[in-house]
Amino acid sequence: MHMKINHLILAVAAMLCFSSCGKVLDGISPKHAVTTDNVGESDLNKLTNGVLYTMESCAGNGWFDGDRMGELFQAGPGGAALVDVLLMTPSTPDVLSRWQKLMTSLRQVNELLVAAAAAEGTQASENAMKTAYFFRAWIYYNMVTRWGTAPIIDRVTNEEIPLSSEADVWGFIIEDLQEALRHTGTGTGFFYVSDDAINAMLAKSYLWSGDSGSAVTYADKVISSPSFSLASTSGELAATWCYGTVSKEIVFALANKRTSDQITLYTSLNDTDGSWNYSIPYPTDEAPDTPDLFSTMYADDGAVKSGDIRRSVVLTDDERSRILKYPNGNAEQYQFVENEDPNQSPLVLIRIAEMYLVKAEAYGNTSDGHAVLEDFMQKRYASVSIPASMTDSEWEDLLLDEYRREFFAEGHWWFDVKRTGRLDKFSTLDGRDYLMDWPIPQHEIDLLTDKSAYPQNEGYATTQQ
Repeated sequence: MHMKINHLILAVAAMLCFSSCGKVLDGISPKHAVTTDNVGESDLNKLTNGVLYTMESCAGNGWFDGDRMGELFQAGPGGAALVDVLLMTPSTPDVLSRWQKLMTSLRQVNELLVAAAAAEGTQASENAMKTAYFFRAWIYYNMVTRWGTAPIIDRVTNEEIPLSSEADVWGFIIEDLQEALRHTGTGTGFFYVSDDAINAMLAKSYLWSGDSGSAVTYADKVISSPSFSLASTSGELAATWCYGTVSKEIVFALANKRTSDQITLYTSLNDTDGSWNYSIPYPTDEAPDTPDLFSTMYADDGAVKSGDIRRSVVLTDDERSRILKYPNGNAEQYQFVENEDPNQSPLVLIRIAEMYLVKAEAYGNTSDGHAVLEDFMQKRYASVSIPASMTDSEWEDLLLDEYRREFFAEGHWWFDVKRTGRLDKFSTLDGRDYLMDWPIPQHEIDLLTDKSAYPQNEGYATTQQ
């Protein structure tokens, strides 16, 4: 199944470029008969666009996992009841779906590296390598933060590669990101893989891997860039997720220029026809014990902060269950800002806000950490004053509250809680700490000749369905 590039693939890619390049490449057969001869610069650019198309679908798959599993969503009228949002088994369909989507995307990224090597010495090759190394790191970031492990596959192969340790996966991610920095890109703007985007991924990866000093260094590189700044009004912030945005909040986004299989995040949250999958938890007569996130998510704390500009961007007062984070384009219903084409709104993967919080978290409960967090919060509140002295627990509570407010409906919360170890934030975990590492999909284990290559994560041996 080795897929390389010949004139046939390149001709098809030239015709379809962004709109269906990934599908066409996957359909070429037999892949082992295709060669890498005569890969031209224009051809390679189209194949790089094909990878961007693939990554849109990959990013959309499981976008809301961190909110759903982090107890920030309840079922909307079109969604299945979320009885136990944390419960997973090796046979859970979503677990298999995430694994397979990441692994099939990884194969296409590795194939792009093969094509780029064949055109080495060209600017198109440099751009392809920068893009491919970045996304390979992004794929593994998503794997290791879910499963705590992954098979490190650095080439196109059908070999059975065993799972690696978490430390080795983080090392591989950082190595790929450093390699991406060594290559030059051709595009400008946040839809292209830039050094800033790579530095941001390095900051996130170093934070997860426990290297706080490097996390500060790379976060600061992005914060100090003149290309980005924090929005200071609700309108500016809300525009971040609109078609045609020029928001300086965005460090990196996927353009989402699909004409088919569109990634429409708004239809899961603030759809106008009563079929959305998720809404925000609040007590009802049927579920009186539900936490009232509608009232408390962006509540003032008079002693520390008040007047959060994010509330009007995220929630509507028209219906308690509505979430506005992704504007739906309907000026008459559930709309805070206009969105010309919500079906092609950008998929924002990294924002400058995250770099402030990463830097503050890396500094910890120190005067430097306090200063960075207060600097960030000054742009999000009408009034803010961080206490000069806090216990470590109080500091972490304040920081995590900002993560939750800032990235609500962006799929972060479960991962932030996992990274910081504050499992007390999850009321339904009930001692099942093993759930913080996802189970290895049983389907993937069953496909192996040597099943010992994929040892199941601890706690799941007796939970298989």
